[in-house]
Amino acid sequence: MKVVIKGCVIEGKLKLDDENREKLALLMDDLEGKLVEMTICRQTKHRSKNQQGYYHGVIIKMLENNEPFEGWTHEEIKDYLEREYAPKIYEDGKPIRLVPEEMWTTKQQEEINERVRQDMLIKHNVIIPLPNEVVY
Repeated sequence: MKVVIKGCVIEGKLKLDDENREKLALLMDDLEGKLVEMTICRQTKHRSKNQQGYYHGVIIKMLENNEPFEGWTHEEIKDYLEREYAPKIYEDGKPIRLVPEEMWTTKQQEEINERVRQDMLIKHNVIIPLPNEVVY
């Protein structure tokens, strides 16, 4: 069982809102007398539905209709972009695997979008509009 409890560290103490405090209390009751393991990490912002829509509905769609991707499926282009641009997870200084698309943060998605726009313009003369320049 994995439970996510969100809070904020202020002056060295974990502060929880009422909902998360209640969730933690119920969890503690349920785990009474049991060994537990706790992981605490910084909360990251995952990409928004708008970012996801722009990536699939504008970037990938535009590439489907332009060289060298003509005839490629949406999935083939998505896989190519992921191999070329996705953030990598490193171990001992070597990339061991790609961060899956569903785990990209807001910042990572923006960086990927920018790199794809630049590369497609330079390498293939494909102009991909910015998110505020198109409806998707």
